[in-house]
Amino acid sequence: MNKFFVWTVAIILAIPYSIELSQAVDLPQDEASCTKIGGRWWGQRSKMVQPPTITWRCSIPTSDADKPCSSARECQSNDCQAPHGVSAGHPTTGRCVGWIGQSPKDPDCFQTVKDGIAGPRYCV
Repeated sequence: MNKFFVWTVAIILAIPYSIELSQAVDLPQDEASCTKIGGRWWGQRSKMVQPPTITWRCSIPTSDADKPCSSARECQSNDCQAPHGVSAGHPTTGRCVGWIGQSPKDPDCFQTVKDGIAGPRYCV
């Protein structure tokens, strides 16, 4: 099956469960500015392009990491993740991701919670 088709379908299915941004956060774009505010500067390898590239990012820890949540708007990180093993479409309580700007420890798979319902699971 065509990879473009698969990703297009995945994006369309994810729209109802996309991250709900309750506030915009301008993250530093350089290491010195990032570490100055207590952030972590890290490189993320892209598996989607060939040859693989590294994108440098700043992530800032939140004070509500692992707080129970039912939607992203309840989290400083704007990211409410479902517990492992829950099926898409089922009621669940998630946990707030502890980083703004993507976690340096992001798993290859993720599953969000919106309005107390688990979204589809995506692996990259």
